[in-house]
Amino acid sequence: MTTNLQVVKSLSPKKPHVNIKLKVLEIETMSIKTFDQGKPFLDLIVSDEDGDRISLTIKHFLKAKYENILKPQNNYLFNRVFVNNNTSRSKNQHSNHACKLMLEAKTTVLPVESSDWSGDGGFKFISFADLLAKNLEEGVTADVIGMVTKFSEEKQYGNTDDEQSKYRVINLRDLEGLSLSCTLWGKFMRLFYNYVNSEEEKQCVILIL
Repeated sequence: MTTNLQVVKSLSPKKPHVNIKLKVLEIETMSIKTFDQGKPFLDLIVSDEDGDRISLTIKHFLKAKYENILKPQNNYLFNRVFVNNNTSRSKNQHSNHACKLMLEAKTTVLPVESSDWSGDGGFKFISFADLLAKNLEEGVTADVIGMVTKFSEEKQYGNTDDEQSKYRVINLRDLEGLSLSCTLWGKFMRLFYNYVNSEEEKQCVILIL
């Protein structure tokens, strides 16, 4: 059995190789000219059992090895994962840790069962009060939940008449009664609007973003 398990809060480049148990929240294939010779790599958001998040990168030469193993909302034991400084300028509310993780050829990944993960299904919701008070840096991403109370008319941005240029502004309300506007774009906007206005029985609609 693996010992000396770390948690996200304890990670530091001063100890570059650690063993850690993590839940995979999101997996995205990315390609950046200035990273990994521009080849597609995997960018993951993961969290430990305390709900603390960190980003994890799988470079192109290991992509094929792990993309069929790692699945969102599954838990894994990572042995000998590399800890590096997080120098990305795209830090966000999901991965604003000073460090980031990277799998190496010697890293082993084992599925594990656990019911100890905290948090709301992997979400880390930001309060409307913090958003309205602008307590977050501009450009970060965040999880938001609210009740849909209003839709605006469909509008178009710019002169390009394509689906992605269409948008609607909706109002969301939280449990404290605070309201927040949110812009939905393109295909997602249309699918969501059609769902809310379907002929099914009208009911309260909660949106998680």
